[in-house]
Amino acid sequence: MLKQKNWPTTLAYILAIIVFLAVSVYTVMYATGYRVDFGTWSIEKTGVLAVTTKPSGATVKIDDKPYSRKTPFTLRNMLPGTYTLTLELEGYRPYTKPIEVVSNRVTEEHNIDLVLNDVVSDLVADNVAALITLTNGGVYFGTDKKFYEVGKTDPLKFDNLPVAIQTILSSTTSIFLANKHDQSNNWVLGVVANGRRWLVIVEPSGYRGQAFQAPLTSVKPEDIYWIDADRLAFVVGRAVYGLDLTSNKLITYHQNATGVTYTQNALYFVQRSAQGVYELWRDANIFDAKPAELAITNLPVGQDYEVLITPEKDTLVMPINRGVKGIWIMRDKEETFTKLDSNIGQVIYDYLNEIVFYRMGTELKQYVLKDPARTLKISGTVHTFDTAPLLLGKRNESLFWQIGSEIFMSDLTVDNLYLIANITNKTLFLDESSQIVWTLGGNVLEKIIIRKNSTNLFGRLPGIWWGENYQAPSKAAG
Repeated sequence: MLKQKNWPTTLAYILAIIVFLAVSVYTVMYATGYRVDFGTWSIEKTGVLAVTTKPSGATVKIDDKPYSRKTPFTLRNMLPGTYTLTLELEGYRPYTKPIEVVSNRVTEEHNIDLVLNDVVSDLVADNVAALITLTNGGVYFGTDKKFYEVGKTDPLKFDNLPVAIQTILSSTTSIFLANKHDQSNNWVLGVVANGRRWLVIVEPSGYRGQAFQAPLTSVKPEDIYWIDADRLAFVVGRAVYGLDLTSNKLITYHQNATGVTYTQNALYFVQRSAQGVYELWRDANIFDAKPAELAITNLPVGQDYEVLITPEKDTLVMPINRGVKGIWIMRDKEETFTKLDSNIGQVIYDYLNEIVFYRMGTELKQYVLKDPARTLKISGTVHTFDTAPLLLGKRNESLFWQIGSEIFMSDLTVDNLYLIANITNKTLFLDESSQIVWTLGGNVLEKIIIRKNSTNLFGRLPGIWWGENYQAPSKAAG
């Protein structure tokens, strides 16, 4: 039997053991991803929050609680729930949005584009008559009717090109079209020379150069599809043409097609069958004289179409009837279309997040194509504007908008909307990245810097953007 005078010591031992066991259990729970929610006194499986920004080095606050670590930032063992994320970086506008942490899952807020407090505008050139390309340093057509690389004073020379092409380019008085292959240095130029319109395809620093007249001089820049550096497809009205530069062969591929797009290594187009059914056709090689294959029959009825095929083989068709555009989707391995909406505006597909964004009046709407088990929001209205905007495009994790003459930049949820430029009497050009935009007006080309490069290891090394992910707007952008 214990003596009474030893009871306090014994109780102390028991309490110490209980505390030790409780701490041990809690430590094991915490290490394996569990926490006690003391608000509900329940055991919860935790989640992880990962945040990266461009530039990096931003201070992180969660529900106004600051953390010493800066972006790139990872916080583990978070209880499931809704929080407010705030990012702050000296010289940049604050970024705030609600986030939802889910148990046993990483909530990623990646590559958030921070915007300078004072967006900087730099004069690039003041003698620009037409902009040809912004890639690889940029090229423009000057007011003196010569071609220049951005930042250089000596005009380009085309000494290696065929004499006939040199003559056209040296006689050019205006540019009405410019298109460039993404990887090579091949250009497609619509020029007026000696009073005649020409479509010129050149490799400016090489030996290749060919010139064409009607009907190719009626093509629009967005209706030129580079199959590869040597082959192109052109859409003029409802006619589709193919051009093989290696054999100098121009073919009339189809004379009555709509909804034409080249994507996922194939040409897609819509045509009406003899039975009055609208069908989607696919051709992986328009030059081999073999017939296209029928991809989908019984499309929603339209006078015209826009088509978008995702890498996951989901098919979106946008039939247009009397100027009103709808949007329908057929998921991979399904056999019927589901209507998402009607009377929509621009459409953009986010390849990274597998989301279709589209404007409907004053609303930005989305449809998430990921497996529903792996996503929080399947579809719905993301944001409502006071005035109907134009959705200009997506770059990285940012959307660009035009409202009146003002240009705005936002995150994908439009929780943060920043005014970046006024383009009264100017034309806007989006860059390949979300770092800058370009404006041209009154022969003046300006570069508007939205954010600067990071200087630390996790932001940017020379010539490399960590996490940079260029996303061009789809041909269905309208």
